[in-house]
Amino acid sequence: MVAGDAGPSSGAPAAWTITGKGIGNLRAGGRRLTLSGEIASRYSASFYSDAQPLEGFKLDEPPVFVAVKGGPYADWGEDHPGEKPSPEIVQRAVALAQTGKLRISMLVVTDKGPKTDRGIGVGDSYASFAKAYPTAGTPAHFPALWEEPTCVVTQGKVWFFFDRCDESSKTKIIRIVVR
Repeated sequence: MVAGDAGPSSGAPAAWTITGKGIGNLRAGGRRLTLSGEIASRYSASFYSDAQPLEGFKLDEPPVFVAVKGGPYADWGEDHPGEKPSPEIVQRAVALAQTGKLRISMLVVTDKGPKTDRGIGVGDSYASFAKAYPTAGTPAHFPALWEEPTCVVTQGKVWFFFDRCDESSKTKIIRIVVR
């Protein structure tokens, strides 16, 4: 089972709507993330941007990576750049999640299931995106967050990442992040 601030997700695709507040019942900036069940296998830690530690949990319902603040990897990762988290770090992160002491910093969608309230999701073309968000503009190059090039269009707290920095018919959404 997975739960955010508002309680467990129903798992229904309608509960996977991406908004500026979050995805389903998960809220970016939410006061806490509470997880139950076998969650150690869902824990993930890595680096992004200019070697910034990133840790969180991969969920199935909704299919999203929940990046968290307040976990043990942030400090440990700065002292151990490029290393995978130790079993002790994983164990501490799981304990913090189980007791609801982690805050949600961002929600990262790479799955095609969740959609915005305008029907846009991962895999959609720039043309579909532009039709749904006519004043959004063209994907702009942004300092690398995950890959190069990082091409992004922001709509408030929702960031749309594209595989190219142009309006080509080949340009597709590869990630949506609620910050």
